[in-house]
Amino acid sequence: MVKGLHAFMVGDESVAIKVKIRNDRRVGLRVEVENPMKLTMEYTNRVFLKMGQRMENEMDKNVISLYRNTMSQLQGSYPYPYPYPYPHSHH
Repeated sequence: MVKGLHAFMVGDESVAIKVKIRNDRRVGLRVEVENPMKLTMEYTNRVFLKMGQRMENEMDKNVISLYRNTMSQLQGSYPYPYPYPYPHSHH
């Protein structure tokens, strides 16, 4: 399981969201977002609606790069090849 911290700006305030990534054998990659540490859920929901697609895209990019980095680190420490959900190129 990968845990990451994703921070984004709401106005002039930085909000941190904890993201958990699991590789579920049945469904593949599962991303769970824990409650933001600073905001109440009600306010957060309004913010999420306002920021909408842009923030989702930002989080997706963040999560994907986080996942890639972690998986390549894991792959280095395990003897068997790790299944990637997309073509992976070694640098």
